Amino acid sequence: MVQYFLVYNTYELKNDKFFLAEAAQIKGDYSNAIRNDKVFPGGQAIIDSFLNRNMSEFERLYKSDQKQFNVFSQLVIDSIAVSLRANSNIDSLIEAIIKQNNLETDLIWLSTVDHISVTFNGLQYVTLYDKSKQYEGLDSAFQNKGIVVGGSLQNTGPSNLVSNITISTPTAYSNRIGFSLYTDTPHRTHAIIARMLPTFLLSLFSILSLATIFYITFRNWSKQKKLAEMKSDFVNSINHEFQTPLSAIIVANKTLEKYQVKENNEMVTSLTGVISRQAERLSDLFRQVMDITMMNESTLQKEPVVIEELLKEVIDDYMIQADNSKVQISFKEADAQPHTVLLDRFWVTTMFVNLIENGIKYNTSATKRISIFTTESEKALTVHIVDNGVGIPAREFKNIFDKFYRTTKSIENKAVKGLGLGLYYTKQCIEAHRWQLHVDTVEKSGTDFSIVIPL
Repeated sequence: MVQYFLVYNTYELKNDKFFLAEAAQIKGDYSNAIRNDKVFPGGQAIIDSFLNRNMSEFERLYKSDQKQFNVFSQLVIDSIAVSLRANSNIDSLIEAIIKQNNLETDLIWLSTVDHISVTFNGLQYVTLYDKSKQYEGLDSAFQNKGIVVGGSLQNTGPSNLVSNITISTPTAYSNRIGFSLYTDTPHRTHAIIARMLPTFLLSLFSILSLATIFYITFRNWSKQKKLAEMKSDFVNSINHEFQTPLSAIIVANKTLEKYQVKENNEMVTSLTGVISRQAERLSDLFRQVMDITMMNESTLQKEPVVIEELLKEVIDDYMIQADNSKVQISFKEADAQPHTVLLDRFWVTTMFVNLIENGIKYNTSATKRISIFTTESEKALTVHIVDNGVGIPAREFKNIFDKFYRTTKSIENKAVKGLGLGLYYTKQCIEAHRWQLHVDTVEKSGTDFSIVIPL
């Protein structure tokens, strides 16, 4: 609105001052041309001839019959208008002024008589015609604009008024005449807009700058709001991420307390191994959460690991705290020959656990099945982790590896808990090891995560 008023007021200011020098030149030459005359050279004689010879009739009717006075006045005015038009030389006069002063050749103009009145005593004037009044007996062209003497300008107003003259003789039985000259160019609006182009550009730049600032501010606010929400979700859900190792440790410890287990050295060794691995994993998990950007190729602590044995450990540790009646995890090796791979044990373990947990969390089947198997080609070993879960919606597939991203889909009308870091870690781990990850998913049928490990 501020910009609109500034531009509008600027337009009005330039409109008032438009054609100012040319108008002053035309006014001066026009005034000199009609000195001691009216409307145009020879116009006074025409007007006076009609008014003077009818002056006695004007006086008689004005004093005796006002209605007849008005009818007679309109007849005389109509005759004056016809005679002025027939004898007008205003067009040739203005053309000569334009040519003499080398002005724009496309100028248009309009010459009008605005009012005519007579006086019988030299003191009080009686109006015969006034352009501001309506007259039933006069041509409609006389209404509001005045008696048009010459020219073709259609729209007249203060902005294109060149001259406005009133001539009167303060003696008995004389008259008073008011007439105007308007001059303009047919492309006035376009010319003003062209002159205002810098103003328009500045206004447009201001509006675009304001819109840009608003957009940047809104975008930054949206980002901050999203980060705040993610932080809130992270803080509210962080305890869930530690449930896997903690649950495994608690279950293993309670199992150790049983008398029957204490007598079985093999089982004790197995359970203490679980506790040791999960405690170490819990410690590493704390460090991981404190710096989720720490993983890259240079920070990996690679060691030779038999991939089949690592998968078995992940499955055994997970099944200790899983509900065996609802979860089934199967593992099938490609062949009897084990495969030793250089990898970071912690990160790869975290990756496998995350993929298994996702297959169980996003699953509505009565029995949640996770099928893990390996396939081998000449140059690579592929680890498949396949679930019978709900799959990944196509609209969300491009976002699943983003940090803190969590699907908007609820499972069994319940929001799925988590930090939104599982698949982000998986992608980071794959890239850091320079492996490849392929995802095949069918909504409501399940997902197959294929990890291709070069040999």
